[in-house]
Amino acid sequence: MLEISRKDTMLDNYVYTRKLCIYVTYDREGIVDDYIGYMLNELKTCVDTLIVISNKEEIASGLENISKFADRYFFRKNIGYDSGAFKDALCDLIGWDEVYKYDELVLVNDSFFGPFVPMKEIFSELDKKKWDFCGLAKFAEVLNADKRHFQEHIHSFFLRIKKCMFHSKEFREYWEKLPYFEKFEDVVHKHEVLFTQYFAKLGYRYDVLADTECNDSHIIKNNFLQYYFVPYELISKRNFPFLKKKSLYNNTLKEQTQENLRQAIDYVDKNTNYDVNLIWKNIIRTMDMQELQHSLHLRYIILESEVETVTNTAIIIVKAEWKNAVEYVWSYLGDIKDYIRVLIFSEADEIRRIYRDKGFETVPSLNFNRIREYQYICYFEDEDMSSDRCPNYIAKSHIFGIWSNLLKNHNYINNIIMIFGEEQFLGALFPPRAIFGNYFGEEQRGISGWYRGDIFEQALELKELHKIKKMMKDKMYYSAIVEHGDYASVNETNLEYYINHIIRQVKKQYGDFTSFLEMSKLISQSAIESLCKRKKYIYVYGIGYMAKQYSNIIQNVKGYIVSDGHTNPRRFNGKDVLFLSEITCIKDIGVVVCVDEKNQATILELLSKKGIKDCVCI
Repeated sequence: MLEISRKDTMLDNYVYTRKLCIYVTYDREGIVDDYIGYMLNELKTCVDTLIVISNKEEIASGLENISKFADRYFFRKNIGYDSGAFKDALCDLIGWDEVYKYDELVLVNDSFFGPFVPMKEIFSELDKKKWDFCGLAKFAEVLNADKRHFQEHIHSFFLRIKKCMFHSKEFREYWEKLPYFEKFEDVVHKHEVLFTQYFAKLGYRYDVLADTECNDSHIIKNNFLQYYFVPYELISKRNFPFLKKKSLYNNTLKEQTQENLRQAIDYVDKNTNYDVNLIWKNIIRTMDMQELQHSLHLRYIILESEVETVTNTAIIIVKAEWKNAVEYVWSYLGDIKDYIRVLIFSEADEIRRIYRDKGFETVPSLNFNRIREYQYICYFEDEDMSSDRCPNYIAKSHIFGIWSNLLKNHNYINNIIMIFGEEQFLGALFPPRAIFGNYFGEEQRGISGWYRGDIFEQALELKELHKIKKMMKDKMYYSAIVEHGDYASVNETNLEYYINHIIRQVKKQYGDFTSFLEMSKLISQSAIESLCKRKKYIYVYGIGYMAKQYSNIIQNVKGYIVSDGHTNPRRFNGKDVLFLSEITCIKDIGVVVCVDEKNQATILELLSKKGIKDCVCI
């Protein structure tokens, strides 16, 4: 373990202080973002000594966000998550003799943004309460979805602990005996949940900052993780001036609460002095773009209004490949070219000639110098309008959807450019994905959309236009969906029709359900049962929460599989845990993949290379 100190002296020579704070941070890329520097600066106003533990042995960038504020900081491997870091800090890196010189111990991790009010005010308000240990919020007693019962407990991402407790023999023994957990859910279940009740039973009082009791119920199955599901309410009404990162990263369609997230960020932006750019910079870098779009419903519905003309800063570029599409492109853009520059590029001489005859500017190829003066670029790809591939009314509807939502008319374009001016981290706007005809089951095709000039020009200069969506994260931009109000009305009607039809179909085939989660489990259960009938040996890929949750419906499991190189227990649910390389006989093997959706494609590829084709993903 590497230690770095801002001072030349060791802790033995420090002047005695009253409050010691240990802050733990981890980032898989080794980047310490600015929101951490802000938090440390705030903590520094309330404590006498601030020590930072990085659960990453090397920092790629952002070290100044630690070094400017920490009195000492350490690097370690990410063993045991944050509880392992606190254990090492108390028992080894700092040591109990030094810890005992303080009157209060503060344990904090980097899993939340804020504070949205000065930290001094938060400490002052907590000081008015009666406690031996306290936190920012607590979780009421709950019987969760997989029937596990948990007592009320304080969330462990922020703990203040008084001398009477952390100087005790029991406190020291607790940390010295605490194991290095290998799975995050074990940190929650075997440390965070138990910490509160263990010390409460010893007679220590606890309290929290947030006022969340109004959402708690005596029907414990209805209690829920409030910072996750109602963050806006907690920030605006319940005295919780923080935003947990988990509420952004794990938001899914299983629960209808995502409106809270954008409300929370907008509230912070408009009602506090906190710079929400600190949030945006972190989540754009760390989140999957589709996940980000969903969590913050990054979709702009434009109802046209007269705005200042700004189209001289924009250009429309059409990639023309189909002679049979000229008529449609011309009908869409014929009037717009009188207000905004339209550039048609095509390798085909005949296609360029046809467009020139209709008054368009054409070029055989596209290069950086032709577009470098423009701030905003709309890139538009034409489409085969014959009926050779599919009935051409489908392609016509598709190109209509692109045009309607990107280039409806001159005034609509001005409205789009105005959005770019208001949203500094917005890098691109795309039309909604097509949900009709043979487009229904596919991901969004092509790269037609509006782009900021710098990202488009960079992709063009590098001759990697096809990678432009992936390049936006490096430029610290997010992408969003844009719809004209008229098209949104049609699209919403279609979506509701499809959803209703799918619900009826699933109920006919799999039985009744009342939630998206129940529906997903019914479909998965049927697929698993079919796999178990087809295959003699069933393995489960993964040993996490999902594998545990679905264990009761996966019959005759022979064993569990993990990827090579992982440090995992050799037994799980009473069965052997094997590395993928240890699976030697692949005949009659079926695999249930119980990992999160982001990793499923990678796992399926690994299994396919191994020769295992019959798989079901949960």
